[in-house]
Amino acid sequence: MSDYTSSAERPVLVAASAPEDKRLIMEALDELALPGVLVSDGAEAMQALCRRPNTYAAVIVGDRVDRVSGWTLCGLARDAGCPLPILLVTGDEGPLAAARAEGLRVTVLGRSASAQRVARAMSALLPRPACAAIQ
Repeated sequence: MSDYTSSAERPVLVAASAPEDKRLIMEALDELALPGVLVSDGAEAMQALCRRPNTYAAVIVGDRVDRVSGWTLCGLARDAGCPLPILLVTGDEGPLAAARAEGLRVTVLGRSASAQRVARAMSALLPRPACAAIQ
C-alpha cells in the first residue's frame, strides 16, 4: 500500500514562529478549507518533511522559524530533496529576493500580504482539486 494520497487529502506543513506569520498563514488555509500542521522549530519542520515526504501537499514558511530564517529552511528542504511546492512569507523583497527564490524554486510573498493573497498564491501552487473551495 502506498503512502500517497491526493493533495486534497494531505495537510499543508506550516513552519513559522512569529505570531503574525502563524495567524496570516492559518487564516489563508482556513479560506482554502485546507488543513495545516503547524511547527515552530526548523529542526521539527525538517524532520516532518524528511520522515514521510508524501504526508504534505505543500509547505508554507514564515520569515523566521525559531532560530532559523525562512530562507535557510527553504534551502535545507530543497537540499534534502523536498519536491513539494513551497511558499515563503518574508520581509525580504526586491530583485535579490526574486533571484534567490528562483534558485530555490520557491514562491515568495512580502510579509505585508493579506490572508487572501497568501490563499491565492497557495491555490496557484497546488493541483486544482486541492483548491476547489475558492472557485
